[in-house]
Amino acid sequence: MLSWSFFGFHCLLIGYRIFRSLFLPRIFGLLMVLAGMAWLTFLWQPLAAHLYPYVLFPGAFG
Repeated sequence: MLSWSFFGFHCLLIGYRIFRSLFLPRIFGLLMVLAGMAWLTFLWQPLAAHLYPYVLFPGAFG
């Protein structure tokens, strides 16, 4: 579960870079940031257990 949190930080950083980029559309960056926030819910296990089915969709889509 901790590895998903590191991946969440990675998605946040990449999403921010894509959002600020002029090369790629901003919607891709926004989706990547949302995916990173979804993966970061695994830092707190009770929240992750409660939101688990809902977190996987944005994480996989981003």
